[in-house]
Amino acid sequence: MTMSDLRTIAHTALALLMSGSLQGQVGGTGILYGRGHAYALTAPEGWVLDNSSGVDQGLHAVFYPEGESWSNGAAVMYTNVALLDSATGETGWQAMESDLRSMKEGSPQLQVEQQDTIVITQQQRKAVVQRFDFGKDGNQESVAYIGERTVLVMVVLTARDKRSHDKALKAFRELVASYSWLTDKVQYDH
Repeated sequence: MTMSDLRTIAHTALALLMSGSLQGQVGGTGILYGRGHAYALTAPEGWVLDNSSGVDQGLHAVFYPEGESWSNGAAVMYTNVALLDSATGETGWQAMESDLRSMKEGSPQLQVEQQDTIVITQQQRKAVVQRFDFGKDGNQESVAYIGERTVLVMVVLTARDKRSHDKALKAFRELVASYSWLTDKVQYDH
């Protein structure tokens, strides 16, 4: 497959994603792109890929179990990126540490636990995973961090309680494993 073929596939997929054709699709694959990044994720079996419900929160791909929604799901997932500071040579690891410090400042009772890494199937790389417990009445989260040259990609599972979180862990691992990096050379006029 040539780079031209890849661009054609990517542009077609982007057009579908942006047109809303993938909104609410069970098991759908979406390409997420922006300044310095383009990557794909596939919703786990029984989960919906939704490219509109999280937009007001700056999230262009959210995932939730079929029959639930982004706003009322007991456990939901989303993806986001942090642009790395090329002027300072910031690495994905440094951005991850910064994210962790910010979370601890915002939630002093936060408990953090390192989890097993997740193998990204197509690239045989590993995502670093942290689990966050926000306290007795708070959410439970697992965050997979994937460092690229220009961005730190984050895939997040957030749940209202420990039981819902643990029930969704298998789907979270499948979502992270489906990750496929496409390019950091994105023409983005947004």
